[in-house]
Amino acid sequence: MFAWLKDVFFYRIPAEHKVPFESEIFRTNILSAKITALVLLLSSLVLAIVYIIETDYGHILFELIFITFFILTSVYYLILDRLSKNVDKYLRTIKTISCIYVELVLSCAAAFSAYHQDNAFCGILYMALVFVFCYCFYCESVKLLIILGISQTFYLLVTFLKHGISGTLVSSAILTWMYLALSYILSRLSYRSKFYEYITKAIIQEKNEQLSRLNEELTETNLQLKKLSYTDSLTGLSNRRHMNEILQKEWERCRTEKRPLSLLMIDIDNFKALNDLFGHPVGDDCLQQIAALMKHILDDTGAVLARYGGEEFMVALPCTDESHAYNIAEQLRTGVEKHMFAWRGHGSEILITISIGVASIVPDDEYSIDDLILSSDKSMYVAKKSKNKTIVLPVQKVEKRQTLKLIAKP
Repeated sequence: MFAWLKDVFFYRIPAEHKVPFESEIFRTNILSAKITALVLLLSSLVLAIVYIIETDYGHILFELIFITFFILTSVYYLILDRLSKNVDKYLRTIKTISCIYVELVLSCAAAFSAYHQDNAFCGILYMALVFVFCYCFYCESVKLLIILGISQTFYLLVTFLKHGISGTLVSSAILTWMYLALSYILSRLSYRSKFYEYITKAIIQEKNEQLSRLNEELTETNLQLKKLSYTDSLTGLSNRRHMNEILQKEWERCRTEKRPLSLLMIDIDNFKALNDLFGHPVGDDCLQQIAALMKHILDDTGAVLARYGGEEFMVALPCTDESHAYNIAEQLRTGVEKHMFAWRGHGSEILITISIGVASIVPDDEYSIDDLILSSDKSMYVAKKSKNKTIVLPVQKVEKRQTLKLIAKP
């Protein structure tokens, strides 16, 4: 029970949330303050006029009070409207002038109510203002206690001056303190509820940001994994899997647009001898250098270069006819030839060149991608027989081949 009362009466905002929460809560308070100030402006003006119209000169003091109050409220509203354009910068100033203004309003209302205890309206007005400032505005517990304590002191002081120590003073003190205590408890519950709402929203926002970052990281990781799955680790080129997917897409596109699709199958001459004589590290170096050179030559051609397996490379040329494909193949072949890839050692020298097979077709329903790939492969084998050649053969349909069985021997 004590812990609950302590939590209600002296609820403290954690330090890490204090500034952003106060900034947000004062945006809500500013709207409430502007509405309340406008209502009080109108009320003080009406009351001032009413007392001026009355002929009883004993009310001159109240006329001056309401006129002064009207002026103060006008000044407060104008200052608040100006400072509210930058809450974060003027937060402390807004809090200070708001506390001073609320204290003036409640103290004046308390004194007025105590002086006119025979008029129920005056008492209701004081209690209504206490409720408005306690429940509709969100204020720190200590500041709220000070504000209520000062206004109630004014109330009791005026009651004492008018009625002395009497039953009226005691009953008024008991009733008003009970109402103030109730209003204060409601204020604390509302303030705490508002903070829990803020914390919940902040937690949700933080979790959403974390989830967003995780999604971005996951997307990036998936892209990297996809890139790795599509990339040949040795040369950095597309691998066979990626090339097959690209060919499928380009085949469909060229068939729809009725445009040619050409394919180059490239094989490195003397590569087996290079591997056998100098070892696989030299063979890997050879593959990397030739891949880099061909990639450089094919820049800006729209071609897709891939390592198809071993010492074989493939180049897809979408929307490229046979003549143009042959010219590109020759640029690759002569480029490698002029580069003079040669390795010398162990009393031997091996010169590396490439042989290229070319196949080109306008895709239709009669042929398939396999026909194109096997025709370029056949052209490449014809070119290899002469070494360092470029051969073009027409695309032929794949003949039905006998299925081979793997026979395990003991």
